[in-house]
Amino acid sequence: MLESLTIRNYALITQLTVDFATGFTILTGETGAGKSILIGALGLLLGEKADTSKIRTGCTEATVSGVISVENPELLRWLEENEISLDEGALIIKRTIKNIGRGSITIQGDPVALKVLKELSNFLFDIHGQHEHQSLLATATQRRLLDRYGDLEGEVLSFSQLFKEYLDTKKLLESKKGNERERARERDMILYAIEEIDTVQVKCGETEELERESNILSQSERLLSSVEIIKGRLSNEDGALADVIEGSRELSNAAGIDESLEPFSERLDSLRYELEDIFEEVRSYSDHIVFSPLRLDEIQERLAEIRKLKKKYGDTVEEINSYREVAQVKLHELDHYDGDMQELQQRVVTLSKSITKRAKALSSKRVETARRLEPLIHDHLSRLGMPSSEFTIQITQKTGESGVPTCTVNGADTVEFLISANLGEDLKALRQAASGGELSRIMLALKTVFSESELIETLVFDEIDAGIGGTIAVSVGEHLAELSKSRQILCISHLASVAAKAQKHIIVEKQETSGRTETSITEISGEKRIAELARMLSGSQTETTALEHARILMGS
Repeated sequence: MLESLTIRNYALITQLTVDFATGFTILTGETGAGKSILIGALGLLLGEKADTSKIRTGCTEATVSGVISVENPELLRWLEENEISLDEGALIIKRTIKNIGRGSITIQGDPVALKVLKELSNFLFDIHGQHEHQSLLATATQRRLLDRYGDLEGEVLSFSQLFKEYLDTKKLLESKKGNERERARERDMILYAIEEIDTVQVKCGETEELERESNILSQSERLLSSVEIIKGRLSNEDGALADVIEGSRELSNAAGIDESLEPFSERLDSLRYELEDIFEEVRSYSDHIVFSPLRLDEIQERLAEIRKLKKKYGDTVEEINSYREVAQVKLHELDHYDGDMQELQQRVVTLSKSITKRAKALSSKRVETARRLEPLIHDHLSRLGMPSSEFTIQITQKTGESGVPTCTVNGADTVEFLISANLGEDLKALRQAASGGELSRIMLALKTVFSESELIETLVFDEIDAGIGGTIAVSVGEHLAELSKSRQILCISHLASVAAKAQKHIIVEKQETSGRTETSITEISGEKRIAELARMLSGSQTETTALEHARILMGS
């Protein structure tokens, strides 16, 4: 239940806090005073799109916050799943919209995404605007309302997923029904690519190794010359090694005289052994240097094969191998084309049968739901001043352009609400038979019936009584009062006979202060409420007849 709503710098409101109560609360006031501003602010808390033009002139941001008491067990489970804790049984939602940059949303002081707020809003309020009843004319809306009442939305969603799988499978089947010659040509191309890759059999790192060997072979004479020079320089006969050996011998003799030279002697010995080892390794290397023009040609041919393969199938060995794997899968598909086609065709048949079966079951449940819903709607319509009306939910098989029975994502049914508003008139579709006032009452009847099967505690009505008056308005007021026994009702109305039935009356007014227009609210009772009802009746708060009529309404 909505306990309070606080608005700052929104439209004509600088700062305003409205406290609400259980039961039936009515909001009235002159046209343009700002009643619908409250509904717009409440909509922000339900995740509706933010309109920065609503930020009060001269301000950079606007905020709306609400305190909501929670008893709905489904909502409590949702809060637990989303790790949101209540504060003394209450939920605090705040939304800020800014002129520049993104706004913010918090629940219990913690920032949340708009998606989370929209999920939460499904548990909080049901807002019905004065023009919403026009959507009731669409058969798609009527089908959704029926499914909602019958708790069939989950089944419809499951059916939709099955139907999508059927369409996707059928589309895949059609895509595979290509030209036989094209498939043969594609198979030859794929087979050639696989055979070419398998023939070359390029290995990881092979290109780099071949290029290194090619570089050595192509410069083998220069390499051999360098190695021979190194051997000469290191020779133990007249090269560096001979000098190191002689130096090592002399330093060893000197260390025998002066022990402090021992470390230097050891280091020079180590250098000698290292030079000897290098000399032997270089000599061994030179013995194996062989220049082979034939091997160089083989390497160049191999590198050419690999470059050709990379140009066609990938820049790396990994990409080439990946190309081959994909090609192998495609080849398998082409080789097993007939078997796959048969399997797909069978899958389409199986899904089609399943769709037909489940669509039939869904139709039966819709018919059963419609038969339960019809008398309830009629009962509420009778109490709303339409006692002679007839209300029927017509469920027929969908057909295609040629008149052949068909099925869509929501099932095989066309759902349409039919009404005869007056005795003796034929049943007709709502779009043909119902006036604006009748549509308002039908929607109110539907809202009432649906609210009995839902756990949403707060219903908001924004001038849904537009287009009605007299005894019908009295019936609507009584109906809202009856509904408020089990739900919190917030209603904006211009009808005194509706306003008189509320337990709490709030007047919304517009004043000019310091050169600015501002909206304010006041809870009224007693003579002030009588005066407001008189204004709603005649436009005057002092006209004697209107005041008397207002007292009669309050007394009744």
